[in-house]
Amino acid sequence: MNDQNKQELEAADKPVDSSPPGPSLPISSPMTHNPQSSQQPGDRPPLTAEQVSALSKQLLEFIQQLPVYMFNTFQTSPLRTAGLVLGAIFGVKLGFAILDALNDIPLVSPTFELVGIGYTAWFTYRYLLFAPNRKELGEQIDTISAKILGKKNN
Repeated sequence: MNDQNKQELEAADKPVDSSPPGPSLPISSPMTHNPQSSQQPGDRPPLTAEQVSALSKQLLEFIQQLPVYMFNTFQTSPLRTAGLVLGAIFGVKLGFAILDALNDIPLVSPTFELVGIGYTAWFTYRYLLFAPNRKELGEQIDTISAKILGKKNN
């Protein structure tokens, strides 16, 4: 055998890496089992601080690039955009049809009304009746709107 054939055979024996490009994290699979380990199959060791940091960086990068992905999706494929719009319209119509069918069932409509009245009463008591609770609600609204709009809290 010549050297080229040996290299081809060695390359054929190596497992093919099908992982996506980019940094990869060593996460154990629940299907692999090391008989010398005291862990049960399916148990995963806790993530280290470095792994958590890397995962959070990947997630943050994905979330930051999400508007770009969405814009590119709608710009590059008008057929896909039309399908999404038609699917959304169909979903809304289907939702209204289901609600209309539920309203025709005896006692379901009054039950929904009672649940709505009960939740409104609880929300009023919990957040609107007393001044400290109103302040807490305002802080929660400010926090959520800052997260959505991307503003930093000072």
